[in-house]
Amino acid sequence: MATSSTAIEVAIVGGGIAGLTAALRLAQNGCKVTVYEKDARVGGNLGGDLDPEGNYHDVYPHMFGEWYDNFWKLVADLGRSRETYFEQRPTFGLLKAGDFPDLSLLTNNGSTTSALANLTSGIIPAPDMFLAAYSILDILSQNFTGKGLTNEQTVNGFLTSRPYVTENMLKMHDMIITNIWAVNSYLTSAIAYQSFAKYQFRRPTPQCWVLKGDSYNNLISPLEKKLDALGCDIRTNTTVRHVQVTNGRVDRICVSHNNAISDVKVDNLILAVPPVRLAQLVMSAETDEPQSREAGGAAETPDNGDPIVSVLPNLSELRRVRSEPIPVYDVAFNRRLEGIPNYYVSLLDSLFEITFVDVSQRMSKSDNTVLAVAVSDFYSLPDDNDQPLADNVAPVASNNAVPAPASVAPVEPKPKVIPWALLSEDEDYLSVQAQETAKFLILKELNRYVPFKLGEKWGDPKSDVDWAKSFYHSNKDHPLFINEVGCRDWTPKVWDARLPNVYFAGDYVDNPITIATVEAAVVSGLQAAKTLARKNDIDANIEITLPESYPESLMAVWKIALAPYAAVAKCWSDANVMFSRVTHGAGLREVVGLPGSPASMFAENATKASEAVIEYWKAAQAVYDLKRR
Repeated sequence: MATSSTAIEVAIVGGGIAGLTAALRLAQNGCKVTVYEKDARVGGNLGGDLDPEGNYHDVYPHMFGEWYDNFWKLVADLGRSRETYFEQRPTFGLLKAGDFPDLSLLTNNGSTTSALANLTSGIIPAPDMFLAAYSILDILSQNFTGKGLTNEQTVNGFLTSRPYVTENMLKMHDMIITNIWAVNSYLTSAIAYQSFAKYQFRRPTPQCWVLKGDSYNNLISPLEKKLDALGCDIRTNTTVRHVQVTNGRVDRICVSHNNAISDVKVDNLILAVPPVRLAQLVMSAETDEPQSREAGGAAETPDNGDPIVSVLPNLSELRRVRSEPIPVYDVAFNRRLEGIPNYYVSLLDSLFEITFVDVSQRMSKSDNTVLAVAVSDFYSLPDDNDQPLADNVAPVASNNAVPAPASVAPVEPKPKVIPWALLSEDEDYLSVQAQETAKFLILKELNRYVPFKLGEKWGDPKSDVDWAKSFYHSNKDHPLFINEVGCRDWTPKVWDARLPNVYFAGDYVDNPITIATVEAAVVSGLQAAKTLARKNDIDANIEITLPESYPESLMAVWKIALAPYAAVAKCWSDANVMFSRVTHGAGLREVVGLPGSPASMFAENATKASEAVIEYWKAAQAVYDLKRR
């Protein structure tokens, strides 16, 4: 067992919620922890950006599920009670262009008490809404735990294989997934969607919680102070350039801060960085020239060592793991907009897959409205594809960072490649132009749904928009992990015996939550800390609570019981579509949507009928298969 006199030393790369969670639990159990964070502040995607007036703007407007047990335990450890610092959001709104302020509402989606109201909400026709709910039961009754290719399905692929599928039902799921995870249903892993559904369906009330204030001041700052009190060393504005493996163990990392680079010896290493950055770290063991290193940081002629991928070759697959940013525009107005609800609102069929929420309570010092507008479709906005700035480009000062010695030579900066910028004296011309274009396009699209005076151009003084107080996050530096099909085969485990002193954390790392959420990030940090403690014989009490869910067999029973109603809803939906087409003058073949020849018509009908029988039989078999499962 480790004692205070022989404290285990741990280096953690990445100051997001996963890395900070691991740091807290290890520091509480006597470890000597150092956290390296490239940004000026820790927090990652749960942190905040500071505006010129000293206000923190959340990187993302987070929703916290009732079933986030490990997150809520962390919040309680920080002295933040859920009732005081958070508030319930049982309702989610959907708005069509021109319908404001009449929104369609989903309340505590998954709860039986609100099922009828949600069914008749008018988002899509009631028969299709029933089928959308029925498809959730269907996906919850499936067993996707195997490693075979039959279990590697997208949500859209799974749903289109069902005999009850309708276009409106598919659109409903696609809208939900796109707004939550910024990826379409035809790319999203079915097992990830199943995980989200089973946890939410088990504890649907309230639909979510939100912070009353900003996340940095209410969560990250208290966590940072707690770590500081435990003796944890947090080094901001410090980039880990590469990781070196020698004799089957990571023995040092190379860090840069304020134009200085130095080697740091490590005993245990936790890598808690986004997948793109992790792919870079595991595949590169570049070594800088000795004269550019901090004095005493390494031998005069350092051994280059090997990259992590030389020991864990499967981690080269990390290049497949995709993450994307969701731009967020905190739009401040010069007045109070009437009719804005306090819950999240998704704009149906919007150009950029927009969701907004009123954050006036935490952001506005007056009664004026402030909306956090999130754009799930990052690629629909203009972008100049400029490269990240080099490590030595004027970082914000930090009291926690290691000072650079005067004798160290500066790092050669990487070029900032903006080819067309040569047309302007200002090298940031295109970046500014693209950003302002993106912001104005977001406002124009928002204005199609929510009435306010926009003005003729960006910065128009006649607009209701307070241009100076509005704050835009491109979030290129804060990408979100995408739950694509197949990604669970490419993501790392928390620990691999081939590299015994390295651990991995992050919402994309293999963990029981399986979906990109704050809870998954917290759980991954706990996993890393718990595994490290066990491997180093530390008697640590690090608990991980698994969320509750209904058994597959119960979902199969409900699926069988409701199958006749699903058949009726399918017929009803098809009849509505046919009637609509007839009223718009379509011919018989177009109305029914039949293929060309009588033989193919017969084959399709026979196939659909056989599919329905097979699905019913599979569901019935699942009920009697409990012992085997």
